[in-house]
Amino acid sequence: MGGADVICSDKTGTLTLNQMTLKCYYNSRRVDFQNYDSNLNIREYMKEEFSELFLIQCCANSAAVLRPEQKGSSTEIALIKLVEQMGLNYETIR
Repeated sequence: MGGADVICSDKTGTLTLNQMTLKCYYNSRRVDFQNYDSNLNIREYMKEEFSELFLIQCCANSAAVLRPEQKGSSTEIALIKLVEQMGLNYETIR
């Protein structure tokens, strides 16, 4: 570490539990998901046309799976977990 100029760290559990959680997104401005612990309605945060594209991108642009056990990158798992938080099945969308 003697040659490092910048060390990046987080407090989200990624380093300790290898888990990520999607809390916000950027589309010319930052938008935070406020109701993450409840049943999230993505249409409260983005237009319907964009939300459909966002859902497809989260599910189809991923090799991660949640069932029967979680497999894949932490980023991809966080995205499909967000879809499931919305009460949708990522496998159906995929």
